[in-house]
Parts: sequence; C-alpha cells; structure tokens
Amino acid sequence: MPQSKLCTAAEANKQIMNAAIQAVKTEEMSQRSAAKAYGVSRSTLRNRLQNRNTGHQGGQTKFSPRMETDSVELVKACCDMGIPLNRYHCYQLFSQVAVELGLPNTACNAQSFRSFLDRHDEISLRITHVSNRKQDREWTAEVCEEYISKLQKLYDEGFLNTAEQVWNLDETEFDTNSFDRVVGRKGMKQIPSQYNGTAKECVTVLPCGNAAGLQLNLLALYSGKLHLKFRLEDTFNMCYHAVNEAGYMDQLIFANYIKEVVFSKITAVLETGRRVEIFCFPSGQTSRLQPFDVAAFGGIKYRWNKYLRDRRVKKGGLEFAFNAGTDLKSGFAQCGLFLFNPDMIRKTVKPYTDPSILQRGIRQVQSDINHDKLVEVLRAEYGITDAVGLQEVKTCVENVLKGLTTGMVLAGAMAKTLMAEAPKKKRLGKNTMLRLKAGALITSDEMVAEIEAESARKKAVQAAAKAAKSSRAPKRKAPEPEPVLEPPGKKASKATTKKPRRK
Repeated sequence: MPQSKLCTAAEANKQIMNAAIQAVKTEEMSQRSAAKAYGVSRSTLRNRLQNRNTGHQGGQTKFSPRMETDSVELVKACCDMGIPLNRYHCYQLFSQVAVELGLPNTACNAQSFRSFLDRHDEISLRITHVSNRKQDREWTAEVCEEYISKLQKLYDEGFLNTAEQVWNLDETEFDTNSFDRVVGRKGMKQIPSQYNGTAKECVTVLPCGNAAGLQLNLLALYSGKLHLKFRLEDTFNMCYHAVNEAGYMDQLIFANYIKEVVFSKITAVLETGRRVEIFCFPSGQTSRLQPFDVAAFGGIKYRWNKYLRDRRVKKGGLEFAFNAGTDLKSGFAQCGLFLFNPDMIRKTVKPYTDPSILQRGIRQVQSDINHDKLVEVLRAEYGITDAVGLQEVKTCVENVLKGLTTGMVLAGAMAKTLMAEAPKKKRLGKNTMLRLKAGALITSDEMVAEIEAESARKKAVQAAAKAAKSSRAPKRKAPEPEPVLEPPGKKASKATTKKPRRK
C-alpha cells in the first residue's frame, strides 16, 4: 500500500475545517457539535459557512493587489531576460515606487520582502548561474534546429535508441582546499584548520557515463611532472590517474583514457562490428546540453564540499564517492538525448539567448489602426491634449493588444540599459577547423576529409613560409685567403694577397 504524502500544518488545518463544514452541511451535526468534534473554532466555522472573511487576514499591504501583481510580473520578466533582481534590488525598487506614489511609509526591509515572497508562490529566492552573454547569444533557434537535425540523423541510424549505447564525457575541476566560516577568537586574521589529506591543488576530472546510469572510472588529471604516491591513497582503484605540466587536458591523455577505460568497457559493442560515432556538442553551450553539467556536477560538488567540511571533525569511515547514478539518467532526459526529444532541446533556447523568441510570441497588430476616437475620449474626459501624453497612451494600448505586460516592457528596457544592444557580430569559434557552432559528428567521412584538407593546407602554408624565409636569408661570404710567404733568399713577389673588392 503506498504511503500517504505528508502535508504541512496549514494544509492539515484546512482539511479538518473542510471536514467540519461538510459535516454541518449534510445536517449530521450542529455547528457547536462539529466545532467540538473536529477541534476547530466555532466562530471561524460559522464565518466559513456564511462565506465571510475568507481572504487574507492581517494588516494591509503597502501596494494594491494590482500593483503587487505587476511587481511579480516584473521580477519574472527580468529573470527571463537574464537580469534577475536580488533582494537589495527589490528593496530599492519597492522604496522608489512608494516614493513616487507618495506613500507615508517608503521603507522596505527583510521582513516585508519575506512577506511579499510568501504571498506569491510563483517566485522565490534562487541561486544564480553565471552565464557568458556572447556565448548565450550564439545559441539561437536556428542553431538549435541545426543541432537537432544532426542528432536526428544519429537517431535514424539507431545510435540513440538504447540507453547503454549513449555515452557522455565531460570535464570539470575540483579544488582540494576548502574554505569554511568557523567560530574563532575575535581579532585573528587567519585561523588555521588542520586535516589529514593532500596538499592544496586543483584537479581536472573527466567522468564518463551512459544513459542507463552506468559510470566508468573517472580520469583525475594533476599538474606536475611525476606521479605522487599520496594521490593514489584511498582511491580504491576507481580513478584513472594522469599528470602533465599544465594540468589541463591534452590529446595524448584523452586518447589513452578512451583506449584503456572507455573502449575496454564497451568491447561487447565493438565485437559486433558496429561502429562508434563521436559527436561534439556545440561550442560554448555545454552548460545547457551536457548531461553531466545539467544534472550531475551540481550535486556531486555539493557532496564534495560537505566531505571537505566534515573530514576535519569525523574520525574514520568517511569516504567520498564520485557517482552520478540516477542524476545521470535525469541529465540525459533533460538534455533530450535519451529518450531523444527535440522539443526538450528547443526549450533550452531562452529569451535572453535569442530575443526573437519574444517577438514570435507577440500578437501582430495592424499598423493602420485609427486612434481618433481614443484621442477624442482622452481630450474630453481626461484632459490629455499634449502629443507626448497621447503617444504614451497609444503605446500602452498597443502593448495590451500585443499581449505585452508592464513587467515585460520594463524588463526589456532594463536589459537594453544594463547590457546595451545585442552584439551584431557573433563570436567565431576558436577552432574553425571543426566548425562546432551547432555540434559536429567528428567521425563522419565529411569531417575526416575536412580535417585532412585543413591539415594539408597548413602544411603547405608552413612549407611556403619556410621557402620564403630561406630565399630571403643573406648568402655567407667566402673567407679571405691567407697571405703566401716566400721562402728566405728569394725575392718577394709583387702580389702576395688579393685586395678586397670595393662595395
């Protein structure tokens, strides 16, 4: 039998009150008996039966319900445009609105802000994700459709039909040093925190997993020249360790990891004669398209920071497991890779990445609308006669016809003011050879031919530059001959040395 879902105290009180009201309406009990049997207030039960005072109880809000609704729309529109407001922005916004309205109390503090959030369930305080604006503006609806078309080709060929066949590799960095806020002696600038473990360093981690939730041994890449013994301690042979001077991924380390770890685990697939295709995600868009980035890395790093915090105070048995598990399955589903879902991929295009999305959702308004009647009413009834005021009213009417709310208009104006206009020239990919703007299947014949042609072109350019450099090099002068000495007793010849040529 499935367990019932727990409910809050407010929900439980509401259910009890509804049961008491139902008992009275079915004439099973009187109001007094029902209030006593269900343990509710008799006056509250009577008011509910008479449908009185069922709304919000308490003091009046600073703004009217209409203005609060517009404020919520503004906050949500700013979030959609990529310029979210924090609590201090909201403090200033609400205080300025109160000043413009001439309210006696213009202050806004943490308590009033918390009450504002409690009154509206559709908004809450969330953690921001830093996003590069140039890269965001490259992820347009057209590029997304091109990316979907390439995945559709893989899906038609049967590469995205089985969860065990779809794999994802993604790298991230882990810091072995933790910072924590502790209670210490006042006045100390630095408080030492000792622990048993490795030194402070940043490690590049490359995990690999499939859509079925299977994760292989991850690659841990350190910076240095030699392997250190303490790095292998407590890893239980669950990591593929590598080291290079820079500490960043290079071709040799990546190829060795694929050969020794990844291909060794999918030998059953290779023995069947099926081919393995390698697909690169669009450059700069991994935060919204990579399964590890979308669903796994956040929880894993949270547990890692918790492990760094607790290993100083807990003795023995404290281990950390880098395991995505069910999160990895959810990541493949959210990215639309398995099961293959083009509509889920299209949802990754947001208004702040492609402003044309907002234009598509706006209802079209005829440009030849006659506003003469509206102008007559405004002049006769409201005394608005200046051209500026009439134009502002016309703009408001057109926004209503288009379906634009006040919050959407204000958020658009704020985005233009803070971030200026969208950059017209798109950022070009650093690696123009692979053309990864919309992703690419780098094992296809076309891509291999393109890579070989690009490599041949580079070799030709290098050879031409080398030949030009050798042709411009100055020729070496022949050494001058030494003077010829005559034997003693003979008359010296007139010309014993050659004179240097005049330049």
